Amino acid sequence: MARIVITDELFHPLPFYYADCLWSIDTLKEHLWKDNLKGNKRGDRFLFLNCADKDYWFQQVAKQSSIVEATHPLIDKGTFLDQVEELTKEMGHIDVFYEYFDPETSLSNKISQLGGLYYCKAYCHVRDEIALEQALLELIDWFTLNMSQIDEVLCRARSHTGRNERPDCCTVLLKFADGMEAHWFISALGEDESRGICCIGSKGTYYWDGGIVDKGIRRQVESGALNNTYRIVDWIYRSARSERSITYKESKR
Repeated sequence: MARIVITDELFHPLPFYYADCLWSIDTLKEHLWKDNLKGNKRGDRFLFLNCADKDYWFQQVAKQSSIVEATHPLIDKGTFLDQVEELTKEMGHIDVFYEYFDPETSLSNKISQLGGLYYCKAYCHVRDEIALEQALLELIDWFTLNMSQIDEVLCRARSHTGRNERPDCCTVLLKFADGMEAHWFISALGEDESRGICCIGSKGTYYWDGGIVDKGIRRQVESGALNNTYRIVDWIYRSARSERSITYKESKR
């Protein structure tokens, strides 16, 4: 069984570690057309990175009984929330490939030793603007599973280089239901590759590097959890557009 990476990027780092072959969307279309003519069902493993109409082709390959997985964001354009909800209607779960932060790494034992947790700082330097969105979504997944409910967000996102409409720098301030506050900083500027989460409590500090080794890990995410992640990112982007904090209650309107 071959592992096939689908991407429109010539220099995305992941294929060099994981791909038996690298296809563009045009190459994928050609192979799917030939398979349909012959009535073939592929048993290959497909990893969708950054490509046009990512959610559509993800579904088409899944119908071929292939093993499919994708990095965040699952949608390459349009309204994230609506399109993810449409995508998850057809699938009970999706295999998501994480590159920066492993959402299933629980730090509950470490955090419990810190006393009352009152502040978390997360930072991640990424290769480009799309990877910035990917890292933001991965942080949402980890904090959703490991912390209390988010109560308020304030986001500032900017494109300093002006290369495209996507931000290359993003700062998010969050308040949680238990009183904890967090500060996330994600940047595609410069060549620094550092990332991590620093948890600070009344009895000490704990630093975590994200839990990812060997350039990535695949996790199965249920559709309900995916919808929740994209609702939160929609909430964060609403704050960035309005340049003000938005509470959980406001986000539900």
